[in-house]
Amino acid sequence: MVSEQVKEQTGERKQQDIRLDRKENPLGGHKAGRKAGCPEGLKRDLGVERALLRRLAKRRFGEEIAERLSDQLESVDEAECMAEIAEWITDCQTGDELLSRCRDARFG
Repeated sequence: MVSEQVKEQTGERKQQDIRLDRKENPLGGHKAGRKAGCPEGLKRDLGVERALLRRLAKRRFGEEIAERLSDQLESVDEAECMAEIAEWITDCQTGDELLSRCRDARFG
């Protein structure tokens, strides 16, 4: 009884329980963490993509178009849509054409 109390006080008992849990379900904690972190990671990734598209638009069409595109990009929540917009930045001859394509595609 005394040794159990000492183990609990030192945290040794808790470490042993953790090791047992890992043996029984080695990926349980990782799966739960990954599942919980997925929406946050996706949100962060889309933010990075938006910033990159804004930067490309600014370089090609100037600050005003980049600002207007940035407003439209706020409603885009799929990476595939972002990739399509990146192609349009390259393909469009003018910034207004780019913005028009985004509006017509209902991205923004």
